[in-house]
Amino acid sequence: MGVIHGVAQVPTIQDCLGAIPICTEVYEEDFVPMGSGNYPREINAVNNSGGISCMDEEVSSIWYTFTVNRSGDFGFLLTPNDPNDDYDWALFNITDADCEDIFSNPQLQVSCNAAGGGSCNGLTGATNASSYANQGGGCDFFPPDQFSGFSPFNQFVPVQAGNTYVLLVSNWTESINGYTIDFGASDDLGIFDNAPPLIQAVQTPEDCDTSGVVFEFSENIQLSTVSASNFVLTGPGGPYTARVDSRVLQLGGSYDDQIEVRFDPPIQQPGTYEVEVILNNAAEILDLCDNQLDNPNTYSFEINNFPLTAPTLPADTILCVGEALDINISNPEIDAYSWSTGDNSPGISVEEQGVYGVTITNTCGSVSSSFDVDLVNCGTCTVFVPSGITPNGDGLNDVLVPHSDCLLQDYSMKIFDRWGNMLFTSTELSLGWNGKRDDQSMDSGVYTYVISYQVQEQGTVLNKVISGDVTLLK
Repeated sequence: MGVIHGVAQVPTIQDCLGAIPICTEVYEEDFVPMGSGNYPREINAVNNSGGISCMDEEVSSIWYTFTVNRSGDFGFLLTPNDPNDDYDWALFNITDADCEDIFSNPQLQVSCNAAGGGSCNGLTGATNASSYANQGGGCDFFPPDQFSGFSPFNQFVPVQAGNTYVLLVSNWTESINGYTIDFGASDDLGIFDNAPPLIQAVQTPEDCDTSGVVFEFSENIQLSTVSASNFVLTGPGGPYTARVDSRVLQLGGSYDDQIEVRFDPPIQQPGTYEVEVILNNAAEILDLCDNQLDNPNTYSFEINNFPLTAPTLPADTILCVGEALDINISNPEIDAYSWSTGDNSPGISVEEQGVYGVTITNTCGSVSSSFDVDLVNCGTCTVFVPSGITPNGDGLNDVLVPHSDCLLQDYSMKIFDRWGNMLFTSTELSLGWNGKRDDQSMDSGVYTYVISYQVQEQGTVLNKVISGDVTLLK
């Protein structure tokens, strides 16, 4: 049985995932609970648009499940405690499907009877008293179909050895009076399970896939009877602790025919491993009818190559100007390195600002990592302003331009005469004062400059303003 998607609820006997296992010939249900359990809309009812079942929605329902040991004809007789009650039922083959598939897959329904009213109330079942396998509501309609019923009895249902079925019984009259259901007609099919369960298939880890060991059983197993102590892993590394998981266990269900066993720590070393299945008093591994697993065994597997984990690179880093960050991720399990810088070696040296990434590759595939580098000035910035200029065209000290070993941002320089008149302004560091106001040369003398800028010092962004005098000589 599989997962029903959505918010997980604990399955009850009114849900497919909580179906009662058929372990004896007769079941006496003295009281039928109201409602339809914790998983509504498990069947696509006939009154839905595009409905595929012969039944209306579940009402006062109970689910049953069984696995066939010998091929043949399945049958049963349901006798209501109140002969006026109208019971509907449907049988589904979920051997290769999940409970959630019943709603959308019409191929899973193998027999259905919703006949009711008049002589069609009371006894019902697959008794072979008619030759029909699908009868809708009503009574004495001929021939019957999904929407109309002729008889409360269907023909026997051909079933195959190894297949798993679920039977839904629903009281259309919403009575809680209960019923007796007799599966005696199916006695020769082995559905009354006296046979021990078997490990039918084992999927062991392989190169590049070490998720866990998957055990598939010949029938559903009581998940409460399976524990970590049933599985012992030996091999390189360890010691290992088992952890049991199941699709149904995650939903709070009680049984499944497949479990996955993971190990802590994860398998990470090449070599040969063995996982042994053992039985003990605390965890016997029982089927739904309390038969114990019959073939515990030891399973060997070999792993030589492992999926790579994303390489460990530095966290996003602040680097001082002039410094270098050396990185080396050399690993014998890595076959190839591809850096965003174009390098193909295990290591690189980082000196510039930017995003640096690497992709590493081996037989199992590729994984990548990256990190950011920001450059900062970790020292104190110096801004030098010449004390004088001689704009005579000889190429020496012709223009007043400040100089700095740091990057100056939000830069502005203004030149004033002795009376405070602004003669020149610039927001470009490369555009300095050439001793003129507009295109008119100024007289020799002393002038004042005011320079504002933003700069990074010791990793901190600062806003600064400096001022001083500059002598203009002609």
